[in-house]
Amino acid sequence: MTKKLIIDVSSYQGIVDWDCMTQTDIDGVYIRSGISWGYQDSKFDFNWTESKRVGIPRGIYHVLYPGQGAQRQFDNLLRIMDGHDVGEMPIMLDCERDLGQTKTTITNEIIRFGELVFKEYGRMMGIYSRRSWMEAYTLKGLWRKIYDYWLAQYLSSGIEHPGPVALPDGVDRSQVVLHQTTDKGTPFCIQSKALDYNRWQLSDEAWNEFIGLEEQPPTTPPTGCKWDEERIYALERDILALSGKVGELETRMNGATAETNLKI
Repeated sequence: MTKKLIIDVSSYQGIVDWDCMTQTDIDGVYIRSGISWGYQDSKFDFNWTESKRVGIPRGIYHVLYPGQGAQRQFDNLLRIMDGHDVGEMPIMLDCERDLGQTKTTITNEIIRFGELVFKEYGRMMGIYSRRSWMEAYTLKGLWRKIYDYWLAQYLSSGIEHPGPVALPDGVDRSQVVLHQTTDKGTPFCIQSKALDYNRWQLSDEAWNEFIGLEEQPPTTPPTGCKWDEERIYALERDILALSGKVGELETRMNGATAETNLKI
């Protein structure tokens, strides 16, 4: 059975004919909001409102520039989204640039951006990347088990990669929601000469939850929930261990709350 097809678009695709898109086999679309702390995709407002108008499930992806501060980059996302809904699918953080930053800096900014997304929207973000980038530019550890993943792996021919996609160390296959199978897909309803194809990797029931047809987590995590303590503890321990601050974390966790804004 053919897996669900999700495309992703940005200004690179030019003007998208969204009425045309409703006549295709796509099941959803990820739309680029912007890059780092100061750039908004020039086609975002049009793509976001038009895809909503025609009823296609949508998600945002925002491009991380390591070393430029998670808070500043998240503030840019909030500015871009002002006046818009947040869509049906989880926000994805596009992680494919290192900009000369260390693994610790890059990992810490990914984690911090994820915390900000969760606090603002009450839903976990996912990570767009590929195995080779994750291994080269981020730390290994339990923090990788927190997120869903949208992973890229292509064939040089441009034909869709049949899968399974290669996994970063420590990531379970059940965490992979999307496989970007080609960046040379046959274009339709767009101006550019190629289109990224992404294939859904999980069950139909999981898809319904992904696009918001099933009950979502509460907007505010209850005190003592798994996210608030156990998973924060695990990922922060990985980061703090590199700087000899595990004792500091254990002291915090023995208190009433867990402080998640790390400064390393």
